[in-house]
Amino acid sequence: MKGVSTALMVLLVVILSVITAIGTYFFILASNLENVRRSTIERGIVAEINEVEFLKQNLHQALDYSFYQSKYDVAGLGGYNKIITNAPKHNNLPYWRTYGDTFMPQYIGNLEDRTLEIYNIYTNSIKTDIIKSEASELTVEKSASSTYASVTAFSDPIKLEKPNLTIEESGTIKEIIQTNIFDQFNVGKVNFVDTNPDPILQTVLDTITDSGLEGIGTLTYHCNPDRYPTDEEVFEDTNGMPIGDAEYLIKDLIKNNIADLENNLKLKYGLNFDIHLSFIDDDIQSEVETLCKHSSGDSDCCYKCYDDAGAEYCCGTWYESFCKFHYFGAARVLVSITDKTKTYAVYDGTTDLRNIKLNFYVVSGNKELINSN
Repeated sequence: MKGVSTALMVLLVVILSVITAIGTYFFILASNLENVRRSTIERGIVAEINEVEFLKQNLHQALDYSFYQSKYDVAGLGGYNKIITNAPKHNNLPYWRTYGDTFMPQYIGNLEDRTLEIYNIYTNSIKTDIIKSEASELTVEKSASSTYASVTAFSDPIKLEKPNLTIEESGTIKEIIQTNIFDQFNVGKVNFVDTNPDPILQTVLDTITDSGLEGIGTLTYHCNPDRYPTDEEVFEDTNGMPIGDAEYLIKDLIKNNIADLENNLKLKYGLNFDIHLSFIDDDIQSEVETLCKHSSGDSDCCYKCYDDAGAEYCCGTWYESFCKFHYFGAARVLVSITDKTKTYAVYDGTTDLRNIKLNFYVVSGNKELINSN
């Protein structure tokens, strides 16, 4: 009986060891399964967070490219998002100056409006289950040095809702973007809006001064032809050319002086901007105006007359015209200011790297010879 008891004890010990081993195994197994479950949940959470962060990265990039496209569009329209009906314009581009009147667009507000439009188009094209709203407001603020823009799109929060999980992030996106757009507009403003006289008027005035044309002239006809000299005859006798040739001379000199103005502006701003002043022949007009007085007398001896006593005397008549000449010119110029420092991926029929070009018209002169409507 003693042997049986010993065997039984050994068996019980073995059974207990097996049960303990099995229990330990199942405990470890259960722990591992819990860890796997938790790890799976955590990976899912991380994946959802990453999805939200990826969306936010896309929104930041969309804001960058929206501002680039806005710069390209607004600068190309002379500072407008859309050309307003009552804005003075030519060839669907605005005037910044029509003789003494200036029209500087609120280009920052137009940049904001255009950037907001494009940003919402871009963000609406992003396919995701995450809840995101359209931006309701967008601001563009320039830095003190004008070399950076702070662009902020304001939206409702971004939300991702899953069973037992909700992620919510601010939908407001802000970017600090390096840009020359403010200086680009300022170059146009300083040189064609703020100056008095403006450079085109000054070009016309310099042309008239340098033309060598005379301001007054006198021509006298004695007896034959039996009339006063015409304004045109006085002018040609004084200046050695017909009035029409003088008007052509003024036009050519205005064109040359505009080319000189362009060269001077390129020398001044050429490190950052290329400035081009263009026009067609009809955009340059000139006029010579004459103001003449006529007088006559009987002191010339082209004819001989005799009095009642038979004495001979001069009885011919002279005809004199005294004229003042006034010279006028006007020019309509397309001003293009191109940022040379960087190209941007923008759309204009095709997507390509393009420079930002600011375009607007000015028309000026010492007389309104060109209609600005």
